[in-house]
Parts: sequence; C-alpha cells; structure tokens
Amino acid sequence: MTTPETRDPAPAPAPTPPPQHPYATEELHKAARLAANACELVLAHPGRIAATLPVRDRVAALLRVLAIATAVASLPFGFVHDPTGFWKVAVLFAGPVLLCWPALQVFGSFCGRTLHPAQTLALTLVVSSTAALFSLGFTPILWFLGATMTAGDRIDHSILALLMLVAAMAAGLLQLLRCVAHDKSHDPGRALPLLVAWQIVVVLVAMRMGRALHLWP
Repeated sequence: MTTPETRDPAPAPAPTPPPQHPYATEELHKAARLAANACELVLAHPGRIAATLPVRDRVAALLRVLAIATAVASLPFGFVHDPTGFWKVAVLFAGPVLLCWPALQVFGSFCGRTLHPAQTLALTLVVSSTAALFSLGFTPILWFLGATMTAGDRIDHSILALLMLVAAMAAGLLQLLRCVAHDKSHDPGRALPLLVAWQIVVVLVAMRMGRALHLWP
C-alpha cells in the first residue's frame, strides 16, 4: 500500500529558458567587419536579434550588418553561377523583401505591433541576409558540380543552382519566423497568419523577379 511518505514526488516544472539579451554595439560593429561574426549573429541567435530590435540606438548597426551580409555573402554564389551577372543573386534576395517592406509595416500595425520602419526593415533583411549566407555555404558545392558535370547529364548545373537558391530563400523565411517567435510583445495567434501571408507575397515577388533577372525560365 502506497503511503503519502512513499508516494513518488511530483515532477519538477521544466526550467524557464533565460531571456535573450540584445546584441551589444561592439558585437554589431565586429560582425559588420568579420564574415564569421556576421554568420553567427544572423543565423545562430534569432532570439538576440528579436531582443535587439526594440533598442532603437542599435537598430542602425544591426541594419548595417544585415545589409552587408546580404550584399557580400551572395556575390560568390552569383559569380560561380553566372560571372557576367554575379550581382543578380543579391538582387534576387534583397529585392523582394525590400519591395514587400511597406506591406510588413502595415501587417505589423494591424497586429498591434507598432515597429519603427527601420525596425521592420531589419526584420525583412533577416530574410535576405540569411538566404545570402546559405548561398555562400552552397558556393563550393555549386562550383564542384558545375566543374564535373557534362552536357547531357540528367540534372544540369542550372537546375541545381535553382534548387540551392530556393533552399536559401526558404531558410531566410524560416529564420524570420524564428525571430518573430522570440518576440513576446505581440499575440502570435493573430500575427502568425498575417506573417505567413506576407511571406507568400514575398515568394510570389521573388519568383517574378528571378524570371525578370533570367535566373530561371
């Protein structure tokens, strides 16, 4: 017979994860200078990006990191894919989110999340900078496959490049969701459907922009 003394104790509640702290200004400046720091800042800690956004005096430094990562990290992939149009990948990643930036500002206001336009711009550049960093990681693979493939292969170089670009853009959209998930100042039940709708618009614009840039037929 089990007595109160021998009864198993109730399991302890799971520990609450510590709150994410904002990036310091020095960390942001260092990330703007060093590619390795930018990669860790953009990809590894979405919670810290979300925590940095409300700190108005650090948003400009965060924007600089995200913009540099978008522009610089996408160039190697673009050069391997098409040396004469090496800039097209950067435009593919940055163009759709910049065109949809005002829409994200409107969607955020509708959800009761009143962000400064610079803060909303930082969120949009999370998508492009993450995509650019993923494309940087794909660059050696694309180079090797392009160098070893021959005419007549079932899957050619351009199809693989397209798949890598799609995967990179999908990673950027996922990273935005991860950042927003760490933001506790809004109602996720109301914000998530609108954010997904915004991402669908970004995808549609990206598809059209890729065709206009002749990155795919």
